[in-house]
Amino acid sequence: MFELEYHIVILSSDNCGTNCLRFVLDYLSLTYPGIGKYVLMMALQGLVYLVLVLMAELNVFNRIL
Repeated sequence: MFELEYHIVILSSDNCGTNCLRFVLDYLSLTYPGIGKYVLMMALQGLVYLVLVLMAELNVFNRIL
């Protein structure tokens, strides 16, 4: 019934002047404007805090002190 068309307009620096919008198709890229570095750091922080919680639950800190 309805047909949706998606158009991707790729602007190069020679035809957009000073108002260029920078984008990447891979949004998990580690470079700007991707969010990969933030997702990576969030995963590393989660792992560190999980290890700290497990160490606290197993009384590792009391055994060391």
